[in-house]
Amino acid sequence: MGGIDFAGGTPVHIASGSAALAYSLMLGKRRGHGTHELNFRPHNVTQIIIGTVFLWVGWFGFNAGSALSANMRAVMAAVNTNIAASVGGVTWCLLDYRLERKWSAVGFCSGVVAGLVAITPGSGFVPPWAAVIFGAVAGSSCNYATKVKFYLGIDDALDIFAVHGIGGFVGNMLTGFFAATLTFSAVTTWPILMALPRSLGEESAATGCSWRISLQTRCRASPTRSEAHA
Repeated sequence: MGGIDFAGGTPVHIASGSAALAYSLMLGKRRGHGTHELNFRPHNVTQIIIGTVFLWVGWFGFNAGSALSANMRAVMAAVNTNIAASVGGVTWCLLDYRLERKWSAVGFCSGVVAGLVAITPGSGFVPPWAAVIFGAVAGSSCNYATKVKFYLGIDDALDIFAVHGIGGFVGNMLTGFFAATLTFSAVTTWPILMALPRSLGEESAATGCSWRISLQTRCRASPTRSEAHA
């Protein structure tokens, strides 16, 4: 479709986030959702941190490896990945501190993933200073997007839609604004904004396809959680 997506922000993150939202709506809530029977607080922070470290390191291969060569674009993709993840983690942590008045390692890990998701489509196209904006916008957007499940009344236990769906959407939009013709250019080339409508088209197509496939799969699946416990 002609959009700008370096490492798969649309087919990986927007598609998975949209599918998670569709499945959350169709499967219904778990038994005990919203009560003390089902506690949403993380039970093992150590494992969360270890998992985030694995993700962070693996994402270098995911983004930089999309250059398909050991060149300077791959190096820039790795640099942008690290910057966006770091800023995303700090941003999420600060937003949580504003509400709870304590620093949260889990919040930092969530922000790191949000930054990694957002920088994926633009990692090989944007200059390093733009990666700071990617991390800050993704960390704040995904943090507030975690409240969507309460408004919709869904049971998205891992906030997949908030982090991957919204994070991927934010990353694709920012790529259209900050992508540069030359990887090391300090100035954004405005003609690349021509790809912004194409990115919107890709995101809409990915969302629609994910919903359709998810709903078709659900029609052939077992009863929902609500039906099973009825």
